[in-house]
Amino acid sequence: MTLVVLAAGLGSRYGGESKKQIDIIGENGEILMDYSIYDAIRAGFDHIVLLIKRKHADIFREKVCAKFEGKVKVDLAFQDDDAFCGEFRMPEERKKPWGTGHALLCCRDVVGNDNFAVVNADDFYGYNAYRLGYEHLSHAKKGEYAMIGYLVRNTVTDEGGVSRGVCVVSPDGYLKHITETHEITKGPDCIYYPTPAGNIKLEPDTVVSMNFFCFTPDFFDVLERGFHEFLKENSPNLNKCEFYIPLAVQMFVDEGGRLRVYSTPDKWFGVTYITDKPVVIEGIAGLTDAGLYPRKLW
Repeated sequence: MTLVVLAAGLGSRYGGESKKQIDIIGENGEILMDYSIYDAIRAGFDHIVLLIKRKHADIFREKVCAKFEGKVKVDLAFQDDDAFCGEFRMPEERKKPWGTGHALLCCRDVVGNDNFAVVNADDFYGYNAYRLGYEHLSHAKKGEYAMIGYLVRNTVTDEGGVSRGVCVVSPDGYLKHITETHEITKGPDCIYYPTPAGNIKLEPDTVVSMNFFCFTPDFFDVLERGFHEFLKENSPNLNKCEFYIPLAVQMFVDEGGRLRVYSTPDKWFGVTYITDKPVVIEGIAGLTDAGLYPRKLW
């Protein structure tokens, strides 16, 4: 079973150029990604794919891949700007990659025909998420996708707005709608996000996506088709628009597909902003003190 870790984002709110992907969080030099991979291995995943920018390959091999030698198979995949773009090309003035959907699509050849989960490198999900993901994937057949959902109150930070996929879930636990939503903010008396018409409040128990999805390999066909449609629709202005995984997921659902949502009450930790780092360090230290993680992971 494969776990894809998306680690190619620039981390512009953190200082840029993926610094947050390898910033030390644990007391023995662990980075946040170490905890994800540790949880994935003990849940049963035996193949890790790290999606990065090609220019970061050497530092990832040195700082990340080397520590897993003999513990789990690790491969690198690269988010190249023109991969899967067909006739389109990234504008010279564009500063960011194409988005998480394109990033995952770039992992296609490395993942192969394995069922797989995908997560962000800069988010801490907790062991329960990996256990649920592995259990689903261990028996999933073609088109049987899933998402690990979190309560929005457990995924916001005091440091500023965050992006989440706001979900509508059917009573029987399947996704009806997912909307990539930006600047979700923890206010003094509510959680909200801004729109041109004013702020929209979110109930604290609203289920949101943290980009923990579980797919069978046929999802790469959905992604590729969705990416090509995205490029055509946005061709007049490709400078800033992004192709997110939830866009492809919603396309799948709109066409009659079913995606199971497993909710977890776990609290998210993440380093969206550099000022989040002390909170993450404290949170990880608390879990370590409680015996949920060893002092030295590797």
